[in-house]
Amino acid sequence: HRAFKRLTTIKNHVVPCKTSSFVTDSLNYLEFEDFLTEDERKLRHKLRTALEEKVLPNIGYYGDSSQSTTKAMLPTDFIPILRELNIGGATIKGHLSAELSPLMTGVVLLEIFRIDPSLGTFYFVDNLVSLATIDLLGSKEQKFKYIPDGCTFKDVFAFGLTEPLKGSDASNIDTVAEKVAGGYILNGEKRWIGNATHSKAVIIWAKLKDTKQIKGFIVEVGTEGMTMSKIEGKLALRGVQNADIKLDNVFITDSQVLDKGHDWATGPGRCLKHSRVYASWCAVGVAAGAFDFTIKYLQQRVQFGKQLSMFQITQEKLARMMGNIQAMLYMAKRTTLLYEQGKATFGQVSLCKAWCTQKARECVSLGREMLGGNGILVENQLIKLMVDIEAIHTYEGTYEINMLIAARELTGKSAFK
Repeated sequence: HRAFKRLTTIKNHVVPCKTSSFVTDSLNYLEFEDFLTEDERKLRHKLRTALEEKVLPNIGYYGDSSQSTTKAMLPTDFIPILRELNIGGATIKGHLSAELSPLMTGVVLLEIFRIDPSLGTFYFVDNLVSLATIDLLGSKEQKFKYIPDGCTFKDVFAFGLTEPLKGSDASNIDTVAEKVAGGYILNGEKRWIGNATHSKAVIIWAKLKDTKQIKGFIVEVGTEGMTMSKIEGKLALRGVQNADIKLDNVFITDSQVLDKGHDWATGPGRCLKHSRVYASWCAVGVAAGAFDFTIKYLQQRVQFGKQLSMFQITQEKLARMMGNIQAMLYMAKRTTLLYEQGKATFGQVSLCKAWCTQKARECVSLGREMLGGNGILVENQLIKLMVDIEAIHTYEGTYEINMLIAARELTGKSAFK
């Protein structure tokens, strides 16, 4: 009785209803907020309120499958919301960045993905992938030129690694950079480049013609010889603008080269390790959203004379979802702290991302089936989360590739080159 009484009152994350108590904040079920500072807790609740009040009512604009593909766009009203919350730049130091802790950066991603994975992916690609790459590998001049406007969302950035014929085999890209007087000439193609169509610049990865090493280049949109087109007909992450990019004798000056990246390991490999740490939090957010939307529905829906949440089969599924979410959350937390301390291996980071997205898929599937026929309506969110998690399960390295990277560390043997 004492334990039940405490469960109904701690930190206002469990609230009473007529028949029982139910969780309304799946993140804090095991008191995760104890790991956050008071300012971080305030930011989290401010972010959650803004997303629920300003974003959630409007995401059907691009998420409804009845809309034509021309409506698959991120509403521009969402970007000022992120600016007002002062979360731009994430963990970057200086340059008008929010300078969030790595743990709080994960929480910010979780909260955005809980409501809308498209908006979350926009923020993730812009801040944790693209801006982070300039911060990790850029010169002092490049950082001052690009990062401040990126942190305030005045400018948006993209990351161009994947190619039409090189997906998982990203270390063997075909795009070529040839050294010429004063810079480089780039030729090649890129595919699935998120944020590209409305970006200030795209970080293009290319193989040097002479040494065959991979190098990064900051290519501003509008540069002669660079063309792009939006990928149409996409059902997952409909609010994210992915593009095909063609590079036809694009000249880039030496000042646009990311010189701190000398090869795969010190260039895109280093950047992907950074971003993959935070990709795990994206999956936790989707799972948390699935739980929160599901339990709200089950508490309201009555069948056979009682709430759906009172049936044993739904209670077992809810408990399984919560178990997955807590395991994902604390695995992501531990991996993030190891990364912050400089201890995380590529295998640990890859395992965390792959395992979290796998469990998120299970959570969303459980939630959708508990909503029955209503689970396929966009207004109830679960079907949207179900297709969105498929994209998250694939980007930042497919499940299979990430698991093989982890297994390579476990066995000392590589199943791929």
